[in-house]
Amino acid sequence: MSRGRIHDLALVLALAAGAACARRAATPVDAGAPEPPPAVPSLRDAAVEHPRDAQADLAADLPPAHARVHRAPAPRPETSGGFKVQGEIGRTEAEAVLRGVRPKLDACYTQARAQTPDLKGRVTFRLSIDGRGRVPLAEAVTSTLGGGDPELCMVEALRDLKFPPSPSGGQSTLTFPMTFGH
Repeated sequence: MSRGRIHDLALVLALAAGAACARRAATPVDAGAPEPPPAVPSLRDAAVEHPRDAQADLAADLPPAHARVHRAPAPRPETSGGFKVQGEIGRTEAEAVLRGVRPKLDACYTQARAQTPDLKGRVTFRLSIDGRGRVPLAEAVTSTLGGGDPELCMVEALRDLKFPPSPSGGQSTLTFPMTFGH
């Protein structure tokens, strides 16, 4: 054995003996009691000994169930006329509500036409409908009317609409075109 290894081994033994002496000095001496074996540190796998705790630790890294991402319903295919429904609102209910607002939209157009007699065009609207059936967002996505007052008037009229509430409280989006001044 090399001289360095012998020195290292002697140092380890001296430290172990010193620790054993310190333990004996700290405990009362019983002449008849056998000396307990030295404590051997053991390695344990907490995931094996406490599988529920390990699962709880893994679950703690996940977001709570109410914060998990839910997929929106698949958009319904677009049908003729460019009327597009996404979400939970039924197409027939949406069309019925929009038929009811058509006179207000025509009034907006007529008011603008009084200043510009040859005004005509097509406006594509998009409405966001919340779970209670209200319209928090209405916008004119495209317009050939020239922009300005007629579209603003129409968007304000659409914001006042009330659709049937969603059974599950989900949101919906409607996109539809309207032609003015044939």
